[in-house]
Amino acid sequence: MYWNHIIILSFVLFASFLNAKNNLSFNEDKLIITGIFYEENKDYENSYLTYKKLFKEEHLKIYLMEDIYYALHSNTHLNETIKMIKGYIHTHKDNEVNKDLYNVLIKFYKKTQDKEGVLDAYKSIYKISKREIDTYTIIYLYRQNNDMDGAIDFLEKNNFKGPGLYGLYMIKHSYNKAMAFTDKIYKIDKDPIWLARKAMLILKTAKSTDDKNMILKKALFLFSKAIKYGYHYSRYLNYYGYLLIDNNIDINKGIKLIKKALKIKPNNGYYIDSLAWGYYKIKECKKAYTLMKKIVDKDVLKDTVITKHWNAIQKCK
Repeated sequence: MYWNHIIILSFVLFASFLNAKNNLSFNEDKLIITGIFYEENKDYENSYLTYKKLFKEEHLKIYLMEDIYYALHSNTHLNETIKMIKGYIHTHKDNEVNKDLYNVLIKFYKKTQDKEGVLDAYKSIYKISKREIDTYTIIYLYRQNNDMDGAIDFLEKNNFKGPGLYGLYMIKHSYNKAMAFTDKIYKIDKDPIWLARKAMLILKTAKSTDDKNMILKKALFLFSKAIKYGYHYSRYLNYYGYLLIDNNIDINKGIKLIKKALKIKPNNGYYIDSLAWGYYKIKECKKAYTLMKKIVDKDVLKDTVITKHWNAIQKCK
């Protein structure tokens, strides 16, 4: 009994401090004391009923979110609680409080395995915070539901400018949208990666009726510009170098670029093939053969282009 009195007195003092700091009403003060007392005594049913009354007050405070969650999560009132929280959010415009309430909702939705509820809550949080990191959770949830179109629609409507939308366009083979996106974002952030990505898209979307030399010229210009501005991602170094080699434009430069790519990823079979193809082109057959032997037994050789290279290199003298 003694310790119960100490606990209650502590709660009263704590609640009085909150009252003074946050201008809580006397009624709210009593509810906080009562709710914490029930919670400490593991009486979650009465704690739930007490905290429920706080949702009828006009000044629900952020610091109560965790208390409310812990009081509610152990009981059987999940669906009722979800409706109660959603109702509060609908009638109150305090974004900081609502963001915390959405996080509470996410925990409840996960508990009830409501995937759509989880997704909607994260979308609502993003609309409040506009944090790019939240979009990756949203994209992940859409992908879990096999709804790429839904993810794209959400990001487009929110004028999203991150690489996640570009990735979705590529997955959906929406290359024209991806091309327009690279132009749009490059104008904003001037990141040379978008030049390299556009170069890849120009080659990927080229039609058989297009002027091959003109397409190649555009792509090579963009790759050159991207590297000049400091972009050295191995995939694009290899792609650029291979274009120079395979089209007999500048084989030695192509070899140098691919060597840079291999410094970043020394065991990449595709890069090794590109380098071997460069040596083959300048008749350094032994180097080409030695490189290709490194990958000859790997799955990468199932690629028809690499198989074609290997057949040619074996005949090189």
